[in-house]
Amino acid sequence: MQSAELAGHAVLPAMTMVPSPAPAAFEVWKPKGFEGMAQSPDAAFLDPLLEGPLLDGEGQPVKVEGKDALRILEFDTSQGTWTGRSWFHLLEADGHAIGDFNMIDAMRGQVIERDNLEGSPADACQGEVTERCIASPAAFKRVYLIELGEPAGRCARSRIST
Repeated sequence: MQSAELAGHAVLPAMTMVPSPAPAAFEVWKPKGFEGMAQSPDAAFLDPLLEGPLLDGEGQPVKVEGKDALRILEFDTSQGTWTGRSWFHLLEADGHAIGDFNMIDAMRGQVIERDNLEGSPADACQGEVTERCIASPAAFKRVYLIELGEPAGRCARSRIST
């Protein structure tokens, strides 16, 4: 592992995804693995996005600019190897996750961000919790347009929908 720096803040851990006889050590909350995997329009790269942030040396979520930061990795499909390039997608709120990720051109993609709740607010329980209602329905789901920018940096983003 190696350190990365973004806007003067150390960002740990950074992963180097290269073929290696020794495994790279990193931690992620279970089951926060690859949730979205985008493909570049020319099919040259796969860009998996972790559903949750990696954990730092103290077991805390990696933060960039004070927000949970998810890592987008890059895999070269023709070489069958990781390129070593990655980017950070900052979550709107700590504890959020992503639902999906798709590239729309070489540098821009769409990310669905969500809270960790389920169901529609329309199905919320009105008083007593029963099998026919949802005690804590989802309250947050948004689609963002992101731009990858420089590797090891923060993705620019703008909200597409609420």
